[in-house]
Amino acid sequence: KMGRGHFHLIKCNHPGESCNIVHTQNNEPLYLRRHANPEECGGRNDLDKVTHEYYWENCLKFEDPCQPLLQKQFERCNHYCPHPDHEKTKDECGEVKRSYCAERLWHDPVTEQKSNAANTTVMDGHVFTCSHRSSDYHVLRIFFFWPIPFTKKKGIYVHKYLSTGFLPLMSVGEWPELILNATYDAIHSFIQQRWQTGCRDKGTIIFYESTVKTITENIVLSLDTVRTILLPAHVPWGGTSFVNAIRCVYDVVKRNASKPIVLIFLTDGADSDNGASELLAEIKAFCSNGFHFFPCILSTGKSPTLNKMASTLGVIVKSDLDANGLETHFVGIAKKLTNISFTQD
Repeated sequence: KMGRGHFHLIKCNHPGESCNIVHTQNNEPLYLRRHANPEECGGRNDLDKVTHEYYWENCLKFEDPCQPLLQKQFERCNHYCPHPDHEKTKDECGEVKRSYCAERLWHDPVTEQKSNAANTTVMDGHVFTCSHRSSDYHVLRIFFFWPIPFTKKKGIYVHKYLSTGFLPLMSVGEWPELILNATYDAIHSFIQQRWQTGCRDKGTIIFYESTVKTITENIVLSLDTVRTILLPAHVPWGGTSFVNAIRCVYDVVKRNASKPIVLIFLTDGADSDNGASELLAEIKAFCSNGFHFFPCILSTGKSPTLNKMASTLGVIVKSDLDANGLETHFVGIAKKLTNISFTQD
């Protein structure tokens, strides 16, 4: 990011009031201080984020040791155009040359073209010095399909709950809670990665065991989805039925097949096939705009049924993941989807 998006966290000393400190520069607002979202600071809600310059001048009260050029970079927005064309251009270090937003850090959303210059466009509230249009972007239909192995205690969720990144040996009652929180983190990071690249997907979240329950269908996946949708959700648990799960997928897909479909399928157990593989292949054939299957097992065990389902679609099951590995895997999926989010010339 070349220093873009860099900020510091400090204690919020005015709860319930506006935390914003804004200066005007060249007739445009420049935010120096804002309240930090819990997602930016490990789940805490008592911190503000400040610019690098504000931190050194007003908090440390020392001269900034960074070079002036780098200081200027710290003030810039770190969003970049997500079009895969940019992957083709590398810098002298072999890194992708991004087309970054031309605005300042934490700028207000841009709603109209700010420049008449060629090769400049506005997309998702940001200004990029390239000619890719937001209309090139395909809204994906993302399906999160996963089991709930226990009755959740209402409100339990601490972002980055597993600070070590590993699923430790715990009692039977604690183990499912650790898996659940790790999955929450992974889903949130997936959505965060998609938002960072300007993608706004529609999502369906389905819980399953022997029974299946659609928690929400065809909503815009946002940074509040975990907190507002997943946390309050509940479904009875007991047993595992892949075929019932896939039947539910098919029903929802039939109502949302006008866009590419992405199915992220998680399980913590095994089940006999009972036609799940054949039904999954039928779904793929039905989805004329593309069907992408990402199976994942949340245990060290193996699932012959899930392996068969994956093999039917020519993919591999991801397994043996600790908490960090699960999150990294989900972020990796989000990055892979960038290439199918845009019309290819």
